[in-house]
Amino acid sequence: MIQNLYPADELSQVRAQIRRLKLREDELRAGYLSGQLNPVGLDALVEIKMQRRRRFCHDRLPPDILNNPVYWDRSETPAVVVRPKPAQATSTRIRA
Repeated sequence: MIQNLYPADELSQVRAQIRRLKLREDELRAGYLSGQLNPVGLDALVEIKMQRRRRFCHDRLPPDILNNPVYWDRSETPAVVVRPKPAQATSTRIRA
């Protein structure tokens, strides 16, 4: 548990932890797909399944449809962006 942090700092740390977990998940996934890892655990079993998905190929549309604004909608969604704070400049003035 993360304690005594400003919410912005906590969110930054949570996102860093998520990145580390996603990297570990990718490593484990690659191991299972290659057959190098045992799929049987104490509490879980890993299965490899094939999934089919349909994908719309918009690049195959004729330009008169693709470039027609009637077929496009715009939307806005809020995004929470975390970035490091700029370093604070230290004052070189000496107080008397």
